[in-house]
Amino acid sequence: MGLPRFIVAGNWKMNLSLSEAQTMLSALQVPTAGSNDVGVWLAVPAPYLHPLSQCCPEGLTLGAQHAHGAEAGAFTGEHSYTMLHDAGASFTLIGHSERRQFFGETNESATERCLALLSHPFPVVFCIGESLEEREAGTTEAVLRAQLLPLLKALSSEQAASLVVAYEPVWAIGTGKVASLEQIEETHAMIKKLLQSHSFDLPVLYGGSVKPDNFATIAALDAVDGGLIGGASLKAESFQELIAIGFEQAGVA
Repeated sequence: MGLPRFIVAGNWKMNLSLSEAQTMLSALQVPTAGSNDVGVWLAVPAPYLHPLSQCCPEGLTLGAQHAHGAEAGAFTGEHSYTMLHDAGASFTLIGHSERRQFFGETNESATERCLALLSHPFPVVFCIGESLEEREAGTTEAVLRAQLLPLLKALSSEQAASLVVAYEPVWAIGTGKVASLEQIEETHAMIKKLLQSHSFDLPVLYGGSVKPDNFATIAALDAVDGGLIGGASLKAESFQELIAIGFEQAGVA
C-alpha cells in the first residue's frame, strides 16, 4: 500500500511525561474511514514508543523523531531501524531543523540516514528548510536544493515510494513570524518542480507554526499535501481539530 495522499503529522519533540502522553492518546479519536487517503502520524520520544503502542488508538501511526542508518554498532545514544520498529515505530523523521541546528546533522548525513532507512523500507519524513537570514538574502531555493538534491540523485523508485518531504521554514517555527500563503505556495511549488525534474511525485508537508486557526487555508493550497505540526500536536483538542481539517481537505470527512 502506498503513502496516504494527505498527511497530518505531529511531532512531540522532547515534551510530555509518559502519563501525560498516555492521557493525550486516550482522548484522541482518529477516523478510520478514508485512512488510505489521510494519514495521521505522530512522532514521539523514542522511550515512549513501546508503551504508547500498547494504547495507540486505531488509525494513528506512531513514529520516531530521528534514527541511525546503521543496523548496529558503536553509536552511543542512537537507535537503529530494527530497534525503533520493534518498539512500535512505523516511520521516522530525518533532518529536522533542530537536528541540523543543535546536533550537527548535515545535508550529507541526513541523506545517508534517509537512504539507509528507506531501503528497509521504513517510511521517512525528510525535513528541509531555510533560516531567516537565508530567506532575507533570497537564497531559499539554493538552500533547499542543496538539502534535497543529494537525496534525489541517489533515490531509487522503490525507495521513493516510502518518502515524504516536509518543508519547514526555520524562521517561522516558534518565532511568532508566519509565512504568508503566497510564500508557502511558491516554495512548495518550487519543491514539487524539483521533485518532478527527477521523476518523483512525493507528498510535501508544510511545517511552520501550524495551528487549527491557519491549517485549513494552508491545507487548501494546491502544492501542500499535509502538515508537520509541533506544539499543536501536544494537546488532544488542538490535534483533534487538525485531524478533522485534514479529513475535510481530503474530502473524506
